[in-house]
Amino acid sequence: MSLLFVKSQAQFINANLYDLKKYHFGYVFGPDICNLKLVNNPNFLRIDTVKSVGYTGGLQGFHLGALADFRMGKSFNLRLMFTISFAYRSLNYVFTNPKIPTVAKMESTYLNLPLLLKYKSDLHVNWRYYLLAGPQYSFDLSSQKNTRRSVSEPIVALKPNSLNYVLGFGWDIYYPYFKFSPEIKLVQSVNNMLVKDKYVYSQMLSGVYPRFIVLSITFE
Repeated sequence: MSLLFVKSQAQFINANLYDLKKYHFGYVFGPDICNLKLVNNPNFLRIDTVKSVGYTGGLQGFHLGALADFRMGKSFNLRLMFTISFAYRSLNYVFTNPKIPTVAKMESTYLNLPLLLKYKSDLHVNWRYYLLAGPQYSFDLSSQKNTRRSVSEPIVALKPNSLNYVLGFGWDIYYPYFKFSPEIKLVQSVNNMLVKDKYVYSQMLSGVYPRFIVLSITFE
């Protein structure tokens, strides 16, 4: 019993030491659920070879990186992160001509720079809840904007630069020598990422907006 009390006290002291620091650093990693918001071209029904287009989503990515956390007061922190994330997605087409390829693959490698405001709840012995919100700039190192494409090489290219908004929440858990935080975030692109070309795969669409559910574990 006394050992548990000493451990609890050590965690409580560590929590207060962390919260009084002007800044500290950590690292982050975890899986991503990749998604796309598709906006159909209102004229796509006139393309008589096409019936529909849909997206295959799921747990198809992951991320890792580092963070710097700056104390702004009792309840607020400013968090700057640098992460690299990998995403795989595909669009599925239904054509009247079965000989036309029906899957357009989309692979991305993003460099992400989110700047997030963190609002913390009161400390409960050795844990607290928090909310996150802010903008994120992303650059796709694997953008297929300038890749050769044709009817037989189905590619839907996305622009390399994107601006996103981030909303999330998490749970700080304090241990004697570190802080462990599971969190979940929604990352949604605010600009249309579609690169238009003369082929049916992109002509069917008027907008593509990447979206991610980011499941992170941070150690600080």
